[in-house]
Amino acid sequence: MSHRTAPRVGLVMVAALALIAVGAPLLANDRPVILVTTDGVTLPALGELALVGRLVEHPVWARHDWTLPVPGERWRLPAPIPHSYRQVDLERGLSPPSRHHLLGTDTLGRDLAARLLHGATTSLQVGVVSTAVAFGIGVLLGSLAGFVGRGMDFAVARVIEVVLCFPTFFLILAVLAFRPPSMPLLFMMIGLTRWPAFARFTRGEVLRIREAPFVDAARASGAGRSRTLLTHVLPHALTPAVVLATFSLAGAMLVEAGLSFLGFGVPEPLPSWGSLLSNAQGTGRWWLVLFPGLAIAAAVTGVQLLGEGLRDRLDPRHSRL
Repeated sequence: MSHRTAPRVGLVMVAALALIAVGAPLLANDRPVILVTTDGVTLPALGELALVGRLVEHPVWARHDWTLPVPGERWRLPAPIPHSYRQVDLERGLSPPSRHHLLGTDTLGRDLAARLLHGATTSLQVGVVSTAVAFGIGVLLGSLAGFVGRGMDFAVARVIEVVLCFPTFFLILAVLAFRPPSMPLLFMMIGLTRWPAFARFTRGEVLRIREAPFVDAARASGAGRSRTLLTHVLPHALTPAVVLATFSLAGAMLVEAGLSFLGFGVPEPLPSWGSLLSNAQGTGRWWLVLFPGLAIAAAVTGVQLLGEGLRDRLDPRHSRL
């Protein structure tokens, strides 16, 4: 793969991952995508979409057995994978890939393809939100450390050293061991342990840019310290942090997969690629290991390739090298 082709491949892979993550309920669901009855046309699968589902969800949909026809039903369009990630069928437990279950089933008879697609939603959601938390904290503290003065710089440096003294993964495990698993807690813990890298990159750029002529001109024109920082310094200092965010996204997805593998990740029945690998232990079924492993590898590889492309595009010095 050439140096110019790799970022494009990464962009395509990340875009595909995002589309799968957002549209998972439309791709894998026991609810029909379109349902035509004597009362009109409804879209039951939309009820499980984030945000949109709260607006269109009908109480009857959650209680209905979609293997049976709806009263007055005339026609339905099923999802491409007509199985819910929650749907249990013990009689089909550990079934190999077949026409009915394209990627096989797990020990509880749940469709692996459906759980893989919904696992993309979990993985990307944890990665994006936790990276946003780390990005916000790191950029804020790094810009203050580099622009305000020695006192703030010394305080932020000491906080960074304290955070880096603790192994990130084991620190998260220690906290999650005493708290019930939840998505918000996972967001915060991963984000709160990954901000030092953003702070150090932002601090270095702010220290370099604050001596630039255009910053002196802004001060001479009467701009205050906060306006100078927010309007003139910070926009030019965010390039390394933006590039780092893509690599941090891949790292956060791996951390989430590792936590879920150990049983400290997202709570059941929400699927996660790490929990799918964990459930494969002791079963001896190759499909339970192969497909989640390929999903993790493809997602992380795509994000890394996209990060390399952004680095080449946003950092001309690296591109020349």
